[in-house]
Amino acid sequence: MTPGRRRLLVAGVILVTAALGWGLSVILEPAFRHTIVITTGADNGIYRGFADRYAPILKRDGIKLDIRSSSGSSENYERLKDPDSEYEVGFIQSGTTSPKETDHLQTIPPRQNTCRSIRIGEPRGR
Repeated sequence: MTPGRRRLLVAGVILVTAALGWGLSVILEPAFRHTIVITTGADNGIYRGFADRYAPILKRDGIKLDIRSSSGSSENYERLKDPDSEYEVGFIQSGTTSPKETDHLQTIPPRQNTCRSIRIGEPRGR
């Protein structure tokens, strides 16, 4: 094998290895995430209270809940529907939007008797 071909082969192997490493990091990143960003409501509101209750539950599994205040359900929905948003979870009061607008949201059953249900969402495109 000529030195030129050897250099080309080495460069190709390095390039393919780098591309595979990058691809795996993109695919596996969510599995290793240790922080979840949540949009709640006013600092002294009920949605903040719900988030404060979830924080220690998630902490037991090594997940930090980054709680961010908002003006309420409407702002939470706006944050969640933005595909470039940093917000991954939020509280939205039933009736804030039409059912078609919330097709990408999931409802989590409540823990104990805190409320009837909680709607969470993941921004479109994630």
